[in-house]
Amino acid sequence: TPKGELRTMAVGSTALDFSYEINSDFCDHCLVAKVNNKLVPLSYKLQSGDQLEIISSEKQRPKEDWLNFVKSSKARSRIKSALKEEKRKISLEGREVFDRKIRRLKLNFLDADLPKLLKYFNVGDSLDFFYRVGKGIITSQQLRDFYNEESKKSWYSYLAAKLKRKPKKANIEAKNNFESLIKEYKREGELLIGDDLQKLDYKL
Repeated sequence: TPKGELRTMAVGSTALDFSYEINSDFCDHCLVAKVNNKLVPLSYKLQSGDQLEIISSEKQRPKEDWLNFVKSSKARSRIKSALKEEKRKISLEGREVFDRKIRRLKLNFLDADLPKLLKYFNVGDSLDFFYRVGKGIITSQQLRDFYNEESKKSWYSYLAAKLKRKPKKANIEAKNNFESLIKEYKREGELLIGDDLQKLDYKL
C-alpha cells in the first residue's frame, strides 16, 4: 500500500481483488488503480513488489463485468451482493415508473396481466421485468403494443364464443348473427369492447 503495508495475494489477483481485501465498503466505489505511481485499470494483474493505490468515486457502482476478472471468492461474493441490491432498488423504482406509464397511457393493469407481461417480454420474474422498465429497456410503446395485442385476443375470443359456427348453417345466418352482435355493442357510432369498454375502430 502507499503506507508500505504488505498484503499477500493469490497469483493472478487483480487491483480490484486487492481493493476488496483492504476495504469491502470502499471498493464498491473503485474507479481506477495506481500501480507504482502509474494509472492502470482495475483488471490489472498484480506482480510481486507492486505498490498499489486505489482511486474511488462516490458515483461509481459495482459492474457486472467486474466478475469477469476478479479472482478471490471474497470479491466475487461482494460484487454479486452489491449487484443484486442495486437491481432490487432499480426494480422498485421501475414499478413506480410502470404505474406512471400505465396511467399516462390510460390502460388498466390487473394482477392477472403480470404473467402475460412476463411471457410477452420473455423475462423470468417480476423483479427482472420492473428492472427493465426502470432501466428504460421496456418502453411505453412496447407496453401499448402488448395491451393492444391482448385487446385483440379478447375481442376475437369473445366473437368466437358468441358465433359458434355449425357447418350445416347457411352463411347468411352467420352473417346476420355477426351484424347483430356488432349492433349489440355499438354505442353512439363507436364499438366498445371489454369490461372497461375500450374503443375499437371497425368497418362493416
